[in-house]
Amino acid sequence: MTETTVAYPGEEGAYAAEAGAQLYPDAELMAVRSFAEVMRAVTRGEAGYGVLPIENSLAGAVPETYDLLAHAPLAIVAETVLPVPHVLVGIAGANIDALTRVHSHPMA
Repeated sequence: MTETTVAYPGEEGAYAAEAGAQLYPDAELMAVRSFAEVMRAVTRGEAGYGVLPIENSLAGAVPETYDLLAHAPLAIVAETVLPVPHVLVGIAGANIDALTRVHSHPMA
C-alpha cells in the first residue's frame, strides 16, 4: 500500500472508482466489496484514502456512509461531484410504448 492507494466499493468501472480517479489521478485504485470494507481498508492502512458516496441528487444523503463515518477514526479530506448518467435498456426491437415496469436501484 502507498498513500495514494484509494479503496472504493464495487468493481472496476464503478462510479466510485471514477470519483477516486478524479480526486487522485495517479493513485492505485483498490476495489472492495462494501462501504464498510472501504472504511476498514483505510483504518488498517491498506489504503491511504477511501471513496464513498455521501449524497445523491435524487435520494439525498447516503445514510450508510454517515453511519460508518460516525463510528470510524476517519475524516472527510476531499470532495468531488460526479455526474452519474443512466440509460434505459431493453430487448432489441422492444416498443417503449409497451413498457409497463422499470427495475432500478433505489439510489438511481
